[in-house]
Amino acid sequence: MDKIAVILIAVVAGTIVVGGICVSLTTFDSGGVTYNYETKEVTSFEYTSSIFGNTTSSPSSGNKYIVAHVIINNVSSGELSLRLSLFELKCSNGITYSYSISSSSYSSKSSDLYSKTLNAGAKYDYYIVYEVPNTVTAVDLVKGSYTSVKKDTSLTVPSWIYPSSPNSSTKILYNYQTISISSFNHKISGYTYTETPSTGNKFIVVHITVKNESYSKDAPLSLALFNLKCSNNITYGYDALGSYYYSSKSNGLYDINLGTGASYDYYVVYEVPIGVNAVSLEKYYTYSPYSLYELNTSLSIPTWVYPS
Repeated sequence: MDKIAVILIAVVAGTIVVGGICVSLTTFDSGGVTYNYETKEVTSFEYTSSIFGNTTSSPSSGNKYIVAHVIINNVSSGELSLRLSLFELKCSNGITYSYSISSSSYSSKSSDLYSKTLNAGAKYDYYIVYEVPNTVTAVDLVKGSYTSVKKDTSLTVPSWIYPSSPNSSTKILYNYQTISISSFNHKISGYTYTETPSTGNKFIVVHITVKNESYSKDAPLSLALFNLKCSNNITYGYDALGSYYYSSKSNGLYDINLGTGASYDYYVVYEVPIGVNAVSLEKYYTYSPYSLYELNTSLSIPTWVYPS
């Protein structure tokens, strides 16, 4: 008999014989567990792994996370073994989703869940992460498996602990300007060199300014953060050597720690065909904290340092 069958029998019958031993399990009357919840959407979240340290959990491409903050009240006369699978998330596309394994990383309230037993009359709140398509919204948190549950909207959902503000104004702002050049000079050990693109190409230099508006940690900077979309409908990655030689602001980029409220501007060089123009700067990384970057055209761009 498989494990699912064993669990189902245990819930219905209250006991089961395993290897000749009779094991007693708690049963519940219908409505013996009440709950209420809130949901919020996040594109990703950060957590600390005992193995990998600070880590970012991101959904698959085209998906997002919907986090349910659940409060449970055990109004039965018996104990309740808490599980992430107590609930499933019904969404606007008519599909009901099971919990994501990312739930255990989201909060210690969820990772410690299987060691928790809720006594009769006790309450407990925890978080469940669901991975769903970007195009859907949450409709309802519904009964999952193992026991009967009943929604009670009079139950107060405690304040969110993590993340503190999933839908807050946390953001890293950026703005940019572009110019086209056929070549540029740079110096190495006092000698002047001319950097030129391949035949039939030109350089488009993007002057980017970034401001850490409210991100609570050091905002990451990278030459690879943006790709340049051009009028031929092709998106180009940065030119590594061109960007490095163009300005010391770019070749020293990885030593910059952009704290909350701080700003920094730098230059990124792209090599493109002569006949095309820049259309837009597109974010390359989509996971957190890079997903927090937001274009703000009112952000002031400093005067171009090079070329004059």
